[in-house]
Amino acid sequence: MTTIGKDALITRALKKETQRVKARRDQQGRLLSTADEAKIQAKIQAMSVKDLEETYLTPADFETDEHINQVVQYILQKGPRKTSLGHGNYNAILTTSSIEMAQRYYQAFKVAKKTTHNQLDPDWPRIAITYSLSENEDQSAQKHDQMATILKDYNQQYHTNFGLADLNLYNEDVAKRSARREAVFAHLKADQEINLVIVVRRLLTGFDAPRLNTLFVDRTLAYQELIQAYSRTNRLQNRELKQEGQIVTFRLPATMEANEREAYKLYSGEGSFDVIIRPTYQQAVLKFQKAVVDLKTIAPTPTAADDLKGTTAKVQFVKAFRQVNQQLNSLSMYNDFTWKNSDKTFGLVQPEVESYTGKYLRIKAAVTDQEPEKVPEELAALDFSLAVGSVVLVDYDYLTQLIQDWIDEQQRYTTPDQAQAHMTDYLQNSAKVQASLNKLAETQPQQAQLIREAMPYIEQQMQHSQQQSDQNQAPVALNARELVADYAQKQLVKKRRPLPTPGA
Repeated sequence: MTTIGKDALITRALKKETQRVKARRDQQGRLLSTADEAKIQAKIQAMSVKDLEETYLTPADFETDEHINQVVQYILQKGPRKTSLGHGNYNAILTTSSIEMAQRYYQAFKVAKKTTHNQLDPDWPRIAITYSLSENEDQSAQKHDQMATILKDYNQQYHTNFGLADLNLYNEDVAKRSARREAVFAHLKADQEINLVIVVRRLLTGFDAPRLNTLFVDRTLAYQELIQAYSRTNRLQNRELKQEGQIVTFRLPATMEANEREAYKLYSGEGSFDVIIRPTYQQAVLKFQKAVVDLKTIAPTPTAADDLKGTTAKVQFVKAFRQVNQQLNSLSMYNDFTWKNSDKTFGLVQPEVESYTGKYLRIKAAVTDQEPEKVPEELAALDFSLAVGSVVLVDYDYLTQLIQDWIDEQQRYTTPDQAQAHMTDYLQNSAKVQASLNKLAETQPQQAQLIREAMPYIEQQMQHSQQQSDQNQAPVALNARELVADYAQKQLVKKRRPLPTPGA
């Protein structure tokens, strides 16, 4: 993404080149001729985008308020999808060219957030700035004053007490809170997380943070610095949600691509540059179209999936649908992605994806609900995980299956130490259930309310089952649908119970 597109770049180049030639003609006492204008046009049209960027753009072109505001709006609008807000809840880094630019970005975000609110998390993104003392060599009073304000905001948000004399401790807190690796930072509530860190050079080398999945770049990078910075995003934690890191550059796109190719050529040995760079949107669309054709060859419609006979057909359907899901999850990360006219573009519309997902989950439930020895080997060997993104229909069946997966995962842990070691997974899955409840409430508010009210009862039954396990008793197998139905029945009995007679 760039705030100065090719057309704007050509217009700017023509203007600057015309000014340069005109100045020379003025020195010669001549007027700018029609022939001069034609030569200027021909020169500019013959130049590559990279040459145009290097010749006619300067750092000052990217330090305007207009540029900063366009970048801020891009991150506010596109950032939630890129960081999997509501699903993976990853965080991002924005690297800028100077401390002054970092502080200007911080102020621009503060202003923009007053009028732009995300539905899933109205305060997203929570922002911090970090830079080393050596990066502030001029020690300007203005920068210190602005940093004092930033520290005040940080202390208020995160219940800390850092001052200008504590910048090293503050920087350490920002790094640890962003990485979320240490126990004290691993299970933060949403309002205690950092969603976006604005940096100059800090955290771009040696920062090991699996929770980081996106690097926004508003500066030029090259060679070792580029490789090290890009590598911050490739620490995988959950392959279902974080299959790759994402890099978004905001200036000199042609120059940055050339720098990427040169850096990869220098540091990668015999590897191919194309392997590490995502395909173009059109290339990704072609991959998705092929996956859709393969799926519809097996089951032309979602309803047809109900008629699949035999293990082989079901295995083929599961594999084909998982490929559709994987390609869609990748495709949906592109800025150009839209469901508009998707029947013609993809050969598939969103309601079909939702219906196919329901059929897929029914096959999964049929497999997982059986005793292992009764499940055909081909089905038992399948990976039923899905990178659900934001395209799955959230209905009663889907949600109760999600809760069932959550229950099953917890019942696998037989000791408190095991449960504590997997607390992050527990919290993530719990948040996933709550987010799905919120989505279900948009279409089926009564069912959503019932399940929401049943959740404490379900957790109580889970705790009771864990206590049985701790006492070496065989824990009761819990079924999400039965638990919700049981809760509903208990509530119905309460409502029907006659009120006590006064004086009785």
